[in-house]
Amino acid sequence: MRLLIVDDHKLFRDALAEFLSRDPEFLVSACPGVAEALAAIRAEPVDLVLLDMKLAGEEGIEFLLGAQDCGFAGKVLLVTAGADRWELFEALQAGAAGIFAKNQGLEELVERIRTLAAGDTRMDALSIEVLRSGVEEEDAITITERERTVLRGVFEGRANKEIAAGLGLSETAVKAVLQRLFAKTGVRTRAQLVRVALERYGHYLGD
Repeated sequence: MRLLIVDDHKLFRDALAEFLSRDPEFLVSACPGVAEALAAIRAEPVDLVLLDMKLAGEEGIEFLLGAQDCGFAGKVLLVTAGADRWELFEALQAGAAGIFAKNQGLEELVERIRTLAAGDTRMDALSIEVLRSGVEEEDAITITERERTVLRGVFEGRANKEIAAGLGLSETAVKAVLQRLFAKTGVRTRAQLVRVALERYGHYLGD
């Protein structure tokens, strides 16, 4: 099974790669960020990506969306220590196969990898809890500063590429923010987002 570890903490990344490489069933590679990970899955087949949700200056959702765009057919397991509920929720919505907490044991991780390799699609307890929690009104009325700036770009009729250039972000990062806003507002299109955001977030969008 071809595994790709995506984690910006070199000590953890190297230690996990070394441990998993001891198993003759695993062919393991590793990288620190989204761009390298996307290049890796384009260059050669990968069966499972072990993805950290918190990367240096990036978010795991950016990889998930980029992987969708390039037709990645493998699975993604979120291996995380500090992602909040919203980040996990949107990652599961974007196609992640489940969540594995970094405070769990390495042998448990190996068992989880083998379960996914066997085609078991049952969701783990943490993922079920995150999905069941859904979108609460308390969360829905709060947007981050980055979400606010992207939302203003949408209101101004700018394309993702234009918004990204104006904010110094990647286009994938802007797409990730929009996906989060779609989840928070319960909409599917930019037009719906504008209408709902005007009703709910108008007070956030002043200069």
